[in-house]
Amino acid sequence: MSDVNEAIIIAGTVVEGTITGSADVRIEGVVKGNVNLDSNLVIAGEGVTEADIKANSVYVEGKHSGNIEAKELIQIAPEGQVRAELKAPAVSIEKGAKFSGQIDMFGD
Repeated sequence: MSDVNEAIIIAGTVVEGTITGSADVRIEGVVKGNVNLDSNLVIAGEGVTEADIKANSVYVEGKHSGNIEAKELIQIAPEGQVRAELKAPAVSIEKGAKFSGQIDMFGD
């Protein structure tokens, strides 16, 4: 996901609080709190999130703890580490990924 309308939280940056918006977001630093997006989220390999996340789709290469709810897809890359309750119509956990939690693919 590389787009002109992408916000990047670079490595070495710590954000505490709530992130909202409609631009795609790439997290390379640390985010603690809540992320509510009308777009897509990437937690890059060096990224760490301790947050409840709502987005269109979420791709995890880094480390995440907290709940994730996606309208389309949650994907955990081989190097991803996730401790969460996942809620999405489609979930992909690639070989090598670390996951602990629950998955709900039924929705409301």
